[in-house]
Amino acid sequence: MRKFILLTFLMYSAISFSQQSKSETCDCSELTMQGKDGRSAFKENFVYTGTCITTNPEGVVIKEQAFINGQLEGELKEYFPAGNIKEITTYTKNMKHGKYVLYNQSGKILIEGSYSNQQKEGVWNFYDKASGKLIKSTTYRYGKENLPGTK
Repeated sequence: MRKFILLTFLMYSAISFSQQSKSETCDCSELTMQGKDGRSAFKENFVYTGTCITTNPEGVVIKEQAFINGQLEGELKEYFPAGNIKEITTYTKNMKHGKYVLYNQSGKILIEGSYSNQQKEGVWNFYDKASGKLIKSTTYRYGKENLPGTK
């Protein structure tokens, strides 16, 4: 009996692991947001895993976002109408968590920082639109600016 159970388990495991979950790409308009909080991506009534892309009327990609099991995961990238990068926001399980960068149309960084559980965290740098020079650097803790002399 033990051999039968072991054999059955091994066969089930082999079949399960041999089926690769395919990562697909679709138009974001094909997705619907559902779930108890309305923030889980579904495609044709199935939880979506893959990348969705939004294009403008000229066919230029203006948004690219990845989902795993219906949740935003990884970098959400937004682009200017000409196709150059505008903003990168990193997500983990639908929450801003990780690197954030905002660019101007000429590709210079305007803002860079990090999120932790939806809140600004750590050093955030702000740059001049024209020159690209650093104009302000501040530290956030739990989403609040950590000003000198405060805790």
